[in-house]
Amino acid sequence: MRSWLAGLRLVLLLLVLWMLSGWSWLRFKSDQPELIVVLDRSASMSTRDTGDAGSDRQPSRLERAVDLFRNRSPREMRRLRQQYQWQWYTVGETLEPLADPGAAEPEAWPSLVADDPHSRLGDGLTRLIQRQTGKGTAAIIFLSDGINTSGAALSEAAKAARRAAIPILAVPLGRQMELPDVRLADLLVDRELYLGDQVAIEVNVIANDVPATETRITIRDMATERLLDETRVTLSAQQRQVAARLNFVPDQAGELRLRIEAAAVEGEKELDNNAVEASVQVHDKTIRVLLISEMPSYEFRFLKSFLERSMQAESPDTASFELHSVLQDADPLYVDQDATALRLVPSNSEAVAQYDTFVLMDVAPTLISQSSQQAMVEAVLQHGAGMIFVSGQGSPARRLEGWPLATLLPVERSSRVLGTTAASTSGQLRWQLTPLGSGALPLQLAGTLQENQAVWQRLPDFLSIGRIEQLKGGAQVLSQAVDRQSGDAAPVLITQFAGAGRSVLQATDETYRWSSFLGSDLYYQRYWGQMLRWLSRGKLTASEGQMELQVEPPQSDVGQAIRFQVTLGGPRSEAGQLGEVEVDIDSGGARLQTLRLPRVTQAANVYQATVQNLPPGNYRAALSQPLSDSPPSQEFSVTAPPGEQATLRANLEGMRQLAEQSRGKLFEEATAQRLFDQLPPGKPTRLGPLPSQPLWNAWWVAALFVGLITCEWILRRRCQML
Repeated sequence: MRSWLAGLRLVLLLLVLWMLSGWSWLRFKSDQPELIVVLDRSASMSTRDTGDAGSDRQPSRLERAVDLFRNRSPREMRRLRQQYQWQWYTVGETLEPLADPGAAEPEAWPSLVADDPHSRLGDGLTRLIQRQTGKGTAAIIFLSDGINTSGAALSEAAKAARRAAIPILAVPLGRQMELPDVRLADLLVDRELYLGDQVAIEVNVIANDVPATETRITIRDMATERLLDETRVTLSAQQRQVAARLNFVPDQAGELRLRIEAAAVEGEKELDNNAVEASVQVHDKTIRVLLISEMPSYEFRFLKSFLERSMQAESPDTASFELHSVLQDADPLYVDQDATALRLVPSNSEAVAQYDTFVLMDVAPTLISQSSQQAMVEAVLQHGAGMIFVSGQGSPARRLEGWPLATLLPVERSSRVLGTTAASTSGQLRWQLTPLGSGALPLQLAGTLQENQAVWQRLPDFLSIGRIEQLKGGAQVLSQAVDRQSGDAAPVLITQFAGAGRSVLQATDETYRWSSFLGSDLYYQRYWGQMLRWLSRGKLTASEGQMELQVEPPQSDVGQAIRFQVTLGGPRSEAGQLGEVEVDIDSGGARLQTLRLPRVTQAANVYQATVQNLPPGNYRAALSQPLSDSPPSQEFSVTAPPGEQATLRANLEGMRQLAEQSRGKLFEEATAQRLFDQLPPGKPTRLGPLPSQPLWNAWWVAALFVGLITCEWILRRRCQML
C-alpha cells in the first residue's frame, strides 16, 4: 500500500511538472498521397494485336488500358479515392494532363484517341517526376507498350524516379512478336552510265516475323510509272534477309528516277519502308577508243570490225564509238588505206587525254614512245580513262616490265604461276565467273543471274591463256579459265582501280570465237560494248576543270546540319573572280531551293555552306553556278526519326527495367488487376500548420489531477494513514 501511495504521489508530481512546462499540440493541414495514372496515347497504342481477319473488332492497346480502370467496381474505386488523390496524364509526343475520368460513370468516360506520331515516353515521365518532387506521391501507374521513338530512353526516367523515391508500377500492353514487315535496304546501283548499258540493281529484302511466302519486287520509272523489271523472292522465318537483283537497259539519255518497291505481305501495316528511290544519270556520249596491237590477230580484226560497224550504225539506243587504231607491224602505207588507222601512238598528252578507253593487244612496248606511254598512264590515273590489256600468250608482266604501262597492269612479275591452266594443252578451257564477276557489268550477257550463268557455261572453249604470275594488291578476279579435263583454274579476267580510272587484264585473245556462237555475234558485241563503256565510266565522274561537290553527311537525321562544299580547279580558280557559287537542291525532279556558297577564305578555291531545315526525303545537289557542260552532282538523304509503325513489338524488357530501377513492380496485362491490391500507402502531403492547442490547461488534465489526488486521499483514509 505504501508503494501504491508513493506511486500516486510521484505521478501527481510529474503531472504538475508537465503542466508547468506548458506543452501544446501542434496540428497541420494535410492531403492524401497522390496516385498518378499515365496512359500512352502514341499511334502504336491504336494497334489491335490479334492479327486475325476480325482484328478490327478487337480492342486496341489504349482501350485495354482504359478498361483496366473502367471495369473496377464503384465500391472499390470509392475506397481508393478515399485513400489517394488521383492524377491522370496522357503521354505521346508531349505530356498532357487529363481530367479525372474515374469521377464519372463508366459509360461517360472520355473517348481517348491514340494518334500521336511520335513517342517521347522517357521525356514525358521525366518531366512528370520533376513536377512531383517534394509532393507525397505514392506511385505512378504507367500503361504503355514501351515503344519509345525519340527523346530520352525509359532508363533515364527510371533513374529520375529512383532519385525522387517514386515507384513506377508498369503495365506493358501489346504482343511480344512484331507484326509482319518487309523492308528494302542496302541499295546498290551505278549512278553514272552510258546509253545502252544494263542498269543492274541489287537490294536486300529484310523480313521480320514473316511466314513462308513469296513477294514481288518491282522497279519503275517514277516519271512515267512504267514497269522496267520485276522479280520474286521467297521469304521465311529462317531466312530474314534475301538479295534481289533487277536489271534493265534504258532507252533514252538523261536523268532517270527509279522506284524499287516490294509488295506488301499479309498482315503488314508499315508500308513506308517497302520502297526505296534512286537516281541514275544516262549519258549519250561518243566513246573514243584507241586500239593498239603489234600483230593483226583475229582478236584485233574482229574487235576493229565491231567498232567500225558501231561507228556507222548510229543506233539511238546505245552510245556510239569513235575508233583510232595502231597496228605496229603494219606497212607504212597501211594508214593511207584505213581511215581509222594511225601511224604511231600520239605522244601529245592533250591528244591522248581525249581518248576514253585504250585497248592494248600484245603490244610491243619498244614501239611506243616513253612520252606516249606516260600520257596514257596519266589519262587513266588523272582523267578517269580505262585501259584493257589483251594477252593471248606469254607473260604481260614480263613484256611490259620497266615500262610506264606496267604501272597499270593488275599483275606483276613473279617466279610462280597462278594455277596450271596456262600450261594446259587439252584445248578445252572454259569460262567460269567468280562471285564478284557475276555482278560486274561487262559480264552481263543475259537478263537474269541464272540465264547469265547458263550463257557463260555454254560459251565456246578457248585454247590458250596468258601467263598470270602474281596479282597486285587490290586486284579483283572477275573470271577464271578452268581446264575441263584436270579441273585446274587460273585467273583470266582481272581488274583493278587505277587512280581515277580502271584497268583490266584479259589473259586470252580468243573472244572472237563468240562472233559465231549460236549463229550470231550478239554476245560478242554485248561483251565488248559493255566492257569499253564500263572502262570509260571514270570519265563521267571526273569533273570538268577539277570541279568537285561534296555533301556531308550523305545520310543525315532531321535537324542535323548538312555541309555543302564545292572545290573549283583549273582556270576558274586561277581567275579568282568568283565570290560565291550556287548549288541547286532538287527532290523528286523539282527544285526546292538554290543554295549560295560563299568562299571559305579570300585566297582559297573552296566554297562552303550548311543547311539544317530540310524535311525527310531523298535529294540531289548539283552545281548551277559557274556553268559547266558536266556539272558535278551528289545525292543525299534526310531520314526521319523511326515512325510509330516501324516496330509494333511491345518493349517488355524496357518496361521491366523501368519498374525495377524505380523500385516499383511490373504487372503483366493478364494479372494487372492485382496492382490495386499492392498499391503502396504513400505519405500525406502537409499543406500548412493549424493553430496550436495548449495541453497543460486542458480539462482532462485538471480532471486527471483531481482524480489522482482524490484516489490517494481515499486510500489513505481506508488505511488510516491520514
